[in-house]
Amino acid sequence: MLSVGIFANFAGAQAGQWLAQLAGLASLIGFVLPTAYALNWLLDRAYPQRIATEGERQGLDLYELGSGAYPEFATHSEEFSQRKM
Repeated sequence: MLSVGIFANFAGAQAGQWLAQLAGLASLIGFVLPTAYALNWLLDRAYPQRIATEGERQGLDLYELGSGAYPEFATHSEEFSQRKM
């Protein structure tokens, strides 16, 4: 963001452009970031955004939809046997 102000090429506006870009960056860090974080935190308290542990283990396609989304990329576990140590 600051490089726009640094490399601005129009007459007499280089210092002003850099300050405008700096003000924009400060508003993003000082207002937008904390506001987005707070709203997501409140949303997570009202309606948790994380899937259940069983859904993580099983995979979301099977857990939520009941079938795999990309069958051409499926691995068949019955074709592989685990080594016993």
